[in-house]
Amino acid sequence: MARYTLFLIAFFGLLVSSCADVMPLTGGDEDEFAPKTVEQSPEQGMTYFSGNEVRLTFDENIVINDALSTVTMNPSVGKLTTEKKNRTVTVSWEEPLSPNTTYILQFNGTIRDLNEANDSIMQVIFATGADIDSLELEGRAVNAYSNQVMSQVSVGLYAPEADPMTEKPLYATRSTATGSFRFSYLKKAPYQLFAFLDQNKDQLPQATEIVGFSSETVVVGDSTPLVLSLFSPSPVRNKLKVDAQLPGLFTVHHLEQLDPEKLFINGSKAQVVRRYTDDSLQVEIPERIGSIYELVYGEDTLRKPITEKELQTPLRIRAKNPSAKWKQGDSLFFEVNDVISEVKRNELNVVSSKGNQVAYSLIPTGKNQWCIIPDAKMSQSFSIHFNKAAVVGMHAVNDSLTFNYATLLPADLSVLKLNCPDLDGQWVIELIQNEKALYSAVKSESAKAVVFTELEPGQYSVRCICDSNKNGKWDTGNVTEKTQAEQVLRYTLTQKLRANWEVEETLKLQP
Repeated sequence: MARYTLFLIAFFGLLVSSCADVMPLTGGDEDEFAPKTVEQSPEQGMTYFSGNEVRLTFDENIVINDALSTVTMNPSVGKLTTEKKNRTVTVSWEEPLSPNTTYILQFNGTIRDLNEANDSIMQVIFATGADIDSLELEGRAVNAYSNQVMSQVSVGLYAPEADPMTEKPLYATRSTATGSFRFSYLKKAPYQLFAFLDQNKDQLPQATEIVGFSSETVVVGDSTPLVLSLFSPSPVRNKLKVDAQLPGLFTVHHLEQLDPEKLFINGSKAQVVRRYTDDSLQVEIPERIGSIYELVYGEDTLRKPITEKELQTPLRIRAKNPSAKWKQGDSLFFEVNDVISEVKRNELNVVSSKGNQVAYSLIPTGKNQWCIIPDAKMSQSFSIHFNKAAVVGMHAVNDSLTFNYATLLPADLSVLKLNCPDLDGQWVIELIQNEKALYSAVKSESAKAVVFTELEPGQYSVRCICDSNKNGKWDTGNVTEKTQAEQVLRYTLTQKLRANWEVEETLKLQP
């Protein structure tokens, strides 16, 4: 209040001396400092504490910011009640404190001043025994697949026998913007470390939330920071799931391996178009009977409704190649959302950029797929044009469509040899741009290098996936089975791939 009084006196004097100079009234300099405590009970570092509340009195008027989320106690003492009276804040609890234990009451931006909303992080430390525990544990939370740090992750230390999916942690914290987390004033004991991204703010992990955990009990006091890799659990679904690729295909998923001999649609055995994985099949939509399709697999039954309008979906042609570029001699793959009755060559043209007809081979590769192989001597850009009804399906025909391609000659491409002496076991090595894998190779257990040929020039990063189960892809972890997500390592090529170059690099992996 002193500064405002002085200002008013000075301002009044100014008015007396010169009524012509009118100046606006202000509140003085902005307060840039958070409220400070002037009284605290218990005192910081107090031992043999046996009360059930903490009181803090501040040097200015204050407001409380979201006490339910910002006031925490480690170890947990159950529900905390936060009350404010004038400049004093009281935090109380009903559960008894454990003997010979150090407690940390933390205010994470809870206390704000009345006007400028300045806040801070503050802690009250006390112990129920003779000593303040001093052990620490720190680490970093990262995404298991992208290796990016993760902020605002709830990290907890639990008793070795506790179930983190249903029980609250003994100690809890959150990761910072840099992914780091830290526990202080810990009691010497074994702990299990578990983390999750609390998306619904219920302070318990859900089956669909991102999680991470340490496979072994952690040792407090170890000076080496832990790296906690978090992953999205596999989605939980019904035993039988069906997706429609209209007008003519169903994709059927099951939690277990699918035997096509046991799958029936409207009472008839399903006709397989192709198998994706052991538990996933693509099948034909049979003769249309009403708007309900009944799929039966063993004891599982699913009814799939499809409207008449949905059944009129046109046949669509999709190019399966990752880019609109073609290397001499390569096959160009296409697929449609129906079972193919016929592909009419006389309604399909391959034309060079100079307008010349290009010879090509057309080879069926499945019930809804085929490939086109242009003349291997083609050195110009070209187009593939499908006239209307060039592809006839069981339920529909295509509209006219054109695909354009640029031809890449051998002199336009690069070769890359990657030495990877530190990668033990089988790994999937991917060359990526903007997180999209453009080229992939499998490094066998015995190999110490992989070679990529016919690469388009450009700057690439390398993603290395430890293929522990040898299925050729990255697999997430499982909390129930206590399995971690497969390890992913990253590397940035120091050299840009250029046309007609051969590049060799040795992986210096970045964790």
